[in-house]
Amino acid sequence: MAVEVGYDGQGTPIQVCAGASVTFGRGSKEMGVDLFVGDNPMLHRLCGQLTVTDTGWDLVNLGSFCQLAVRDLDRALQFGAGPPVYR
Repeated sequence: MAVEVGYDGQGTPIQVCAGASVTFGRGSKEMGVDLFVGDNPMLHRLCGQLTVTDTGWDLVNLGSFCQLAVRDLDRALQFGAGPPVYR
């Protein structure tokens, strides 16, 4: 199983395969963030972690005040963290 989590700078899909995880937020690689999702100051520098398993995936909120909500299970993973929706 693999989960598409976004696109790199050339428009190539980024996939996370079973047994792997990716962190996301408004931070950088130096801050331990694998996937930059926006510069909204309401979004934590290190917001969450997605871990893919053989049977699905787990989403962990690493922030202290943002709520993460899965928006659509039938499309690319989307989550909400404040008013904008990040993909």
